[in-house]
Amino acid sequence: VVYKEGLGKATPTPVTPEMERVKRSQEHISSVLYKEHLAKGTPTPMTPEMERAKRNQENISSVLYSDSFRKQVQGKAAYVLDTPELRRVRETQKHISTVKYHEDFEKNKGSFTPVVTDPITERVKKNMQDFSDISYRGIQRRVVEMERKRVDQDQETLTG
Repeated sequence: VVYKEGLGKATPTPVTPEMERVKRSQEHISSVLYKEHLAKGTPTPMTPEMERAKRNQENISSVLYSDSFRKQVQGKAAYVLDTPELRRVRETQKHISTVKYHEDFEKNKGSFTPVVTDPITERVKKNMQDFSDISYRGIQRRVVEMERKRVDQDQETLTG
């Protein structure tokens, strides 16, 4: 075996009382250093209130809740009864939702959301309006035609 070639010969040492003492003192030092940063506390007895709080914490735990839910429901079909009363409640909820939506719409119909204006926004808004006017009204074509007429008139006055 190749990996054992580099090993030298060793002599086992017996566990002496001095070695046991050193080992115990190292464990104590390790324990002291580990516990050094812990704050001092006062032990309190388990009161009924503390037991109730502990039970509540266990009940609140989402892991326990989901596990118990899965065990109860897994493999079972969920039945939703469609009774006339449930249909009436569902229809009423739809109507209430529609009424509230329409009421909010009517209340906010004439209002607008205020927007902070700055010079850049104003410039962009004006440019957009100009481009819209140019494409919608054909202003660009009129400008080109008027320019051509002016050039033609200038040439007539120079030659005429």
